[in-house]
Amino acid sequence: MDNKRILVVEDEPELRSFLALELQTSGYEVFLAGDGEEGFNLAREVNPDLIISDVLMPKMDGNQLLKKLRGTDFGRRIPFFILTARGKMRYYFEAVEVDAFIEKPFEADDLLSKIEMVLKQSTLDKAQEKKSENDSSGKKKILVLEDDLWLTEHLKSIFNDYGYNIKIVKSVSECLEEAVRFNPAMIISRYIFEGMDADRLVRLLREMSHLKTIPILVYSNTMLDEGRENFLKAGATDFLSDADGIKLLKKANQIFNQ
Repeated sequence: MDNKRILVVEDEPELRSFLALELQTSGYEVFLAGDGEEGFNLAREVNPDLIISDVLMPKMDGNQLLKKLRGTDFGRRIPFFILTARGKMRYYFEAVEVDAFIEKPFEADDLLSKIEMVLKQSTLDKAQEKKSENDSSGKKKILVLEDDLWLTEHLKSIFNDYGYNIKIVKSVSECLEEAVRFNPAMIISRYIFEGMDADRLVRLLREMSHLKTIPILVYSNTMLDEGRENFLKAGATDFLSDADGIKLLKKANQIFNQ
């Protein structure tokens, strides 16, 4: 696995040692912490490729560790696994977008399989991001809020083919962050995301000075027109019913070629 670094944050010595042995045997470089506070400081020092954390720990629990990491530049995108005996907490941690929820007791093979899958995806994402940065000179930047796997890959393909520099984000918070960092020339969002109607998101985006006039397209992948008036009043440029991205691409071409 190209010496991928994994940080294990676990206060139970026996489980911590077991995880270290399994991961080292599989070729990973392993770092160990006994609580969330130690884990955060170690993560900042070694910049791991993935973190596995227990929930209930002294000084700083797994939930606090996750939130603190996500608030930093170095920890914002480190894949994070939650390891806990409390299965009822699954839905909470899925909502805050941990990369995997491992319920105790667990099979080592299952854990290793999930680690390999997530690390491969993380490597692909980093390579694509680097490629986009290298190839983006002179290209119009488009920020898209969508989490459907097929549609995100399809949108990347068709927009890249037409010479756009497209960035996909999968949460409202990430959209607001990248609206500042990525500095897009256009934003495209599904009409509802994480329970938030797009009219509210559009208003938040329009409050940013550099986004007051850029095109913002809202779409639904079904023939749904309800809320169109609210989207436009909030400041959206247009609302489209589009299941495969073709209408969005045509609209983007039309806007940029005016």
